[in-house]
Amino acid sequence: MVDALLHMVTLHNLNPLVKIRGIYQILQEQELLVKVSKLNGHHQHW
Repeated sequence: MVDALLHMVTLHNLNPLVKIRGIYQILQEQELLVKVSKLNGHHQHW
């Protein structure tokens, strides 16, 4: 998670707006994954 954020920050270091959007997108995806894993938590065994 942190590695992905750092990667996005360094990747889009030129444009602050793009950087912010990239981080926001990662956070949204993480939130979605958490919701999905909570919903499927009863059925799936990792």
